[in-house]
Amino acid sequence: MTTHGDETYVCRRIKSDAAIAGAASQAGASLPGIARDGTQLLWDPLGSEALLVDASGQSVGTIAPGRYFLAYDGSYVIGNVAGENQVGANALTWVRYTTRFIAARRPGEGRLADISSIQRIDTSGGLPPEPACELEGAHLLVPYGATYMFYRAKGLAPVALSANQAQH
Repeated sequence: MTTHGDETYVCRRIKSDAAIAGAASQAGASLPGIARDGTQLLWDPLGSEALLVDASGQSVGTIAPGRYFLAYDGSYVIGNVAGENQVGANALTWVRYTTRFIAARRPGEGRLADISSIQRIDTSGGLPPEPACELEGAHLLVPYGATYMFYRAKGLAPVALSANQAQH
């Protein structure tokens, strides 16, 4: 499935390696944007807010912050990051998720039933223009696009839609 949406960030005080190294090398001198406690205001990712679109161009679900993948049929999974790689300099990482909390009306039912892992690839955008921010608590939405590949364990067939469901 493909997606277009926003990566959501919040401006927070975060201990950064640059702030710690800079504070140590300055021996007490203050650096711009770095507090005495070694923190700096930086954009901290909250997660994606996007529509999932299938191969036929139909919107079939959403992605919500917290790595929730929600299908309109009631099935959903929550992704746990199993690995990630920065492929493009100005794009979100490519990620492999394992999944948990599979839910549907009945076990084995729904588009996301029995999904065991997900990969996010072919990302574009989604990174803040600058890592530093100025107003603690501010939110930033950065447009992104990606392809998500959903995998089931070997031997588990995808859920077939009835003719009625396929038309909606």
